[in-house]
Amino acid sequence: MTDVRTSDAASGRLPLRVLLATDDSEPARAAETWVARLGPVRPTAVDVVCVAARGLTRFGWAMQTYRAAVKAALEEVRASALLSAESIANDAGERLQESGLRVRAWARQGEAAEELLEMIEEVRPDLVVVGSRGRSALAEMLLGSVSHQLVVHSVRPVLVARPPATAAGDLPSRALVVACGDRADETATAWLADSGLLTGSETVVLGLLEGPAAEVPASLVELDDELRRAAEDRLGATAAALRGRTGRLDVQLGAGHPLEEVLAWSRRGEIDLIVVARPAARPGRRAIAEELARHASCSVLVVPSR
Repeated sequence: MTDVRTSDAASGRLPLRVLLATDDSEPARAAETWVARLGPVRPTAVDVVCVAARGLTRFGWAMQTYRAAVKAALEEVRASALLSAESIANDAGERLQESGLRVRAWARQGEAAEELLEMIEEVRPDLVVVGSRGRSALAEMLLGSVSHQLVVHSVRPVLVARPPATAAGDLPSRALVVACGDRADETATAWLADSGLLTGSETVVLGLLEGPAAEVPASLVELDDELRRAAEDRLGATAAALRGRTGRLDVQLGAGHPLEEVLAWSRRGEIDLIVVARPAARPGRRAIAEELARHASCSVLVVPSR
């Protein structure tokens, strides 16, 4: 670990401990921007971490690593990578300190997703913030993106950050809370209410009725009405839990393909943050949270179910 200088967080703010993953790429800088511009709920502590690669042997190169010269060269590469990671983490930490945040900078070495998941277990942050992809698009295709691994496996909420629409001001300013109608929604709503993340934000709670938006056959009208009433009741409960914890609050019910519906709403409303629950894994079915984290043009906060 490398400690950077610390400063007191602004007084009177709600507590929030953040783990920020960085590699100084443009997506990582977007994640850093989100941490610096979080609104009334300000981090009391930020752990900034950069993960260095283990070295060339991770890529399966056939090398005689028992030879002293080769071994020394590989150790030098590893040490250089770790020093670079320390520098990146410290630089990001110093920039965040200028926003009045208390920061610790860390460097680790290994497989990025594995190291970050281990650190999440160790630090137990309230929120993990990560860019939408790392330095190499080719590496993402071959190995799978770090952000995707965190979304799928993290036991703590993960914000996959993308550049905000506005150049200044608190974030998030406009949020879309997706309610899919299962118990995972309750976990996400409770986390949002407790964290205060949406304080002051214009927020839309969007309920989803999976299925075609076309006209319902007469024989199914009664069933459709009953499903809508049940969905509206669940939306009412979600809105009640968030009322007073956001700025302006609106409730909407959408129908159609869930992913397409949410993406359409996010574009129409110029949303800068989509909040979605991640239910327990179901074999053969990818959660909408994973799809949104991949395909949304704005930032996505994924809250895992307990």
